[in-house]
Amino acid sequence: MKVSVELGRKQCNKYPNFKLLMRNGDIRIHDVKSEKEAKKLKNQTITRALEDLFSEIDVEYQVTIDTVIRKQPRLQNIKSLARYATKYPKQIELLWLQQLLGEVAVITIGDLINGRFGFVLTKPILFGLIFRGELEIEINHPLTHDTLIFSGDYPTQRYIGAEPEVALCD
Repeated sequence: MKVSVELGRKQCNKYPNFKLLMRNGDIRIHDVKSEKEAKKLKNQTITRALEDLFSEIDVEYQVTIDTVIRKQPRLQNIKSLARYATKYPKQIELLWLQQLLGEVAVITIGDLINGRFGFVLTKPILFGLIFRGELEIEINHPLTHDTLIFSGDYPTQRYIGAEPEVALCD
């Protein structure tokens, strides 16, 4: 996406790196920069102009420092999950999972992969559901067989006090 902003008599074209679509419908536009680049006066001026421009349409614009994006284990988790973005469950698997999560509320990856509750979900199917936000995990913790899986609106707030993160790339 190209965004143009006027600074003085000069037109600046920016290409934000990604858009976050939050479950509550909010949209956030992020531009990733190094800390050194983010501190430059010119970039700070552009950032303020873009924040103002986007706020007019109720969209949040912000600069994200690259070290935050690359933070581990979050980055590795996202890479692991992204491999399975196009893996979808059969309708029967999805119905079973919805019923199970309605009954137990929280379950581990290992429980589902090992068939603890009578039905086996493969890792590709499970990770695809997590990547697309149909199931949630705490993305900032290592992805293991003991990782808790949640369903519903903002379950991470309910169970561990963290704000949910939903990333949909443009």
